Amino acid sequence: MKEYLEQSMVEWGKQRYRKAQRLYKETGMLSKSPAFKRLGREVHKDVVHVIQRFFDECAQPQACCPKWLPLIWELEPDVVAFLAIQATFDFIQEDISTAYASFEIAKALENEVRVRYFRKHVSKSDWMLLQREQKKADSKYRFIMEFWDRERALHSKGRYKRFTLWSESYKVHIGTWLLEIIRMNTNLFSIRDKATSKGRPMKKLCPILSCLTGLTGTIRTVRY
Repeated sequence: MKEYLEQSMVEWGKQRYRKAQRLYKETGMLSKSPAFKRLGREVHKDVVHVIQRFFDECAQPQACCPKWLPLIWELEPDVVAFLAIQATFDFIQEDISTAYASFEIAKALENEVRVRYFRKHVSKSDWMLLQREQKKADSKYRFIMEFWDRERALHSKGRYKRFTLWSESYKVHIGTWLLEIIRMNTNLFSIRDKATSKGRPMKKLCPILSCLTGLTGTIRTVRY
């Protein structure tokens, strides 16, 4: 009887785990899963160190500074690293190009800067309402959609000057820079060329299975 109960508990636990993993994947929140959070903590420190060093070097009086850097300078290096790694985890199992990955990373940072801008320029009550929506949202994408709607509504009433979105060029530079930092300092993925339907090469992310196997079940590999 005891062995039966223990086996039942194990099966029940497995079912709950698989259900949670399926939910994380369906809502685009793989980075929220316990396994990915653990791996994120392991690689976070090295990424932060590289970003911090770059920030410090560019802040020197006579140093050259990329035009896009001031856009993210108000974010702390650990926040930049966290958002970039989180975005990477959410798409790392997909067959995507480096261009798409770079855009998604930059968009995650832009959204953070955008929310901070919103907090500075709206009333306390409007900010508290947004925080309430954030707690209710079942995914970060749902929250961002709610945030955009609230932005639009306040702007239409003349109560808020909307955030100026970053140019596509700056997003490409920011995202590419962070993607390369993550690649070089985490060993989570490699970048390879894959021929498109038109025969042109396209750079794609290829997850490194030794790092990811077991985190969410089956890792879909990219075939070349």
